[in-house]
Amino acid sequence: MINIPILLIVTPFVIRLLPQSRAESPPPWDTTAVLLAAVGILGIAFGFKEGARYGFADVEATAAIAIGVLAIYLFARGQLRREKPVLNVRLFARREFSVAVGCVFLSMFGLVGIEFFGAQYLQLVLGLEPLAAAIRLLPLMVSTLAGGLLAARVLSRFGTRRTITWGLAMTTAGLVPMLALGVKDQYWLLWPAFLVIGFALEVALVAANDVIISSVQADEAGGASAIEETAYELGSGFGVAVLGSVLAIAYSSNVKPIEGVSSVGIENARESLSRAVDIAQTMPTTMAESLIDGARLAFMSGYHTMILVSIAILGVSALISGFVLRKADQRQRSTSGTGPAVSDR
Repeated sequence: MINIPILLIVTPFVIRLLPQSRAESPPPWDTTAVLLAAVGILGIAFGFKEGARYGFADVEATAAIAIGVLAIYLFARGQLRREKPVLNVRLFARREFSVAVGCVFLSMFGLVGIEFFGAQYLQLVLGLEPLAAAIRLLPLMVSTLAGGLLAARVLSRFGTRRTITWGLAMTTAGLVPMLALGVKDQYWLLWPAFLVIGFALEVALVAANDVIISSVQADEAGGASAIEETAYELGSGFGVAVLGSVLAIAYSSNVKPIEGVSSVGIENARESLSRAVDIAQTMPTTMAESLIDGARLAFMSGYHTMILVSIAILGVSALISGFVLRKADQRQRSTSGTGPAVSDR
């Protein structure tokens, strides 16, 4: 809801100041493709969420994931057959384009969940009020803003490939101190990590945008931008769903039986930390404290597991981007002799 007034303020300026841009021959609307994409995305996300709750042997979870994958396959096959597709999936045949889009997707996948559940850590584990938790997240917002403003200078200084590779590598390194977080307030570990993560990731994403747009023809720029924006949204959505599932599995497996608490109460507490807090409020003080302490430790176990998964994802992304974009750079130099397509200045 907080975004609505901001959008109401910004929209008139966008309409007045930004030039209109339309494709000379836009593709026709494809209802079937839109429905297949929606079914695919929602099916996979729903399947992962249900799998985390009931196990991936659950019929509904398995069926949802299978239906989602099939829908995405049918969507891609249909787009390849169309002369004017709604989403030009042929662009993924260009290696540097695919890597840049993949970096965007995996970056959002790896970090949105960290931020989303980081807010829960601040409020439910450390016991901060929502406003105090939001203030603690400000270094991440400020460093992201700084990264966006300074990205052009970083790009001109180090080149696109190095900016993407080192940006992702520094983001990965920034996550490492968060593995030391516990149930006590250790903000001195958190704010430096936020500063590194926000700045490094933002410049890497700006560099990825540079690769995405420069690797296509001018009349394909709109489609390429749409794919990039889709990667942002899908990475964010799947990151929350999948990493949330990882956290939920680790959390539920670490909530142990507590003397005096019924098995039904423990099972309900295993649903989430917030559920455990609600249950504890109905119990005597001694049992409530034991349940909350155990649930907080279980949450931290899940949160650390989720951070490890994010570190692995971002680290692999950094390695792949450095290797593939370097190969693309060398290939361009050897064939044209006019300099790199992916700048490595």
